[in-house]
Amino acid sequence: HHQIHPWNRWFPLTLTLYRVLAQTEPGAFGAQFALALNNLAHILNNFGFKHPDPVEVAAEALEAYTKLMQPKHDGIAMALDTLGECLEARGRDHDAFAAYSRGIDMLLPQFLELPVAFQDLMRDLLERYERLASKLGQFIDSKSLQTAAAVLQSLSPPVADQSPDV
Repeated sequence: HHQIHPWNRWFPLTLTLYRVLAQTEPGAFGAQFALALNNLAHILNNFGFKHPDPVEVAAEALEAYTKLMQPKHDGIAMALDTLGECLEARGRDHDAFAAYSRGIDMLLPQFLELPVAFQDLMRDLLERYERLASKLGQFIDSKSLQTAAAVLQSLSPPVADQSPDV
């Protein structure tokens, strides 16, 4: 007899409520529903749950973000990052690589406009993309990637400058 963790009992109910609200009032609740799905995919993936399938939940979060009346490109990029992580955890490296690449392309315009606001997400996407590129033997020759990497580098002080003053 398995004890059901309270999270397992209440989170699906909460998600169902968000789903109904998002369908009824997409402008008011669509973004919260997409974020709840994205967070659920992270939790499922990080704790190794198989049901519901984290890849399916992440894909639904991506779809929910793209269906918003005013699609949030950072939300779409975040969902692609989560989808990539879920795919990578299941050994689907080529699909994960494509998700990270698409996430970088999606986030780039907002990142260039507000680099400090989106630097953490862009750094995550780039690091995961570059790691898989190396693992898969892919050659990185993308203007988007080069631009994003250069901007990120300009935001981070050189290692020598990070030491405390003595």
